[in-house]
Amino acid sequence: FLPGSFGYDGDLAPHAEIAARVLWLDAFCANVDRSWHNPNLLLWHDDLWVIDHGAALYFHHAWNNGLTDPARFAQQPWDASDHVLRKYLAGLPAADAEISGRLTEADLAEVVGRVPDAWLEPVPGAEAPDQLRGAYVAFLTARLGTRQWLPVAGAA
Repeated sequence: FLPGSFGYDGDLAPHAEIAARVLWLDAFCANVDRSWHNPNLLLWHDDLWVIDHGAALYFHHAWNNGLTDPARFAQQPWDASDHVLRKYLAGLPAADAEISGRLTEADLAEVVGRVPDAWLEPVPGAEAPDQLRGAYVAFLTARLGTRQWLPVAGAA
């Protein structure tokens, strides 16, 4: 809860560097839900807060039919044409260089390791929480190792 925060409506521009990082995160996770219909951004004390990641990690929505292929997810392009911050696409190369140069498989494993077991419901192919954590790390590591998913400024 951020008391006094308000929904992002575009009137106050975020810092271009922060906006490019949000674009990178959404592209990396294949988040399809940060449009003007539902920006999922709050402004609080002049800072942009990224909220509600329910449509991020799009690959895990298909897991009830069995795990899919991390390599396929890694190569799936992400469409920024409806993204609320798409006008900041020119900043993606710098954001990518900074983030991908720092983010490692070990970081992903550490973050996924913090997810409580109760949040990790069994799916075919990953019935135990540690198996599911391993699948998340595999998908995200595969994505991190490619760049086919990263949109370019002239494409949106």
